Amino acid sequence: MSRPFLALRVYFHILKRLREKELTEKISVKEVLYELSKIRKIIGPSGKETFAKTPKKARKIAQLFPKAEPMG
Repeated sequence: MSRPFLALRVYFHILKRLREKELTEKISVKEVLYELSKIRKIIGPSGKETFAKTPKKARKIAQLFPKAEPMG
């Protein structure tokens, strides 16, 4: 699968979810991606995975995508 095609699939999946929740007038796909980029996973020396403090807005947006998992 090519990168542009994958990027379009992600974009339209986010847009679809925003439309389902009637949020397209409040937040854009670009804002969703920006806010979700603030979520960070920390892997300690022992291999333990934890998440850094996540901004409130990013947490609220992440709830729209329950199956998504931060990549790092």
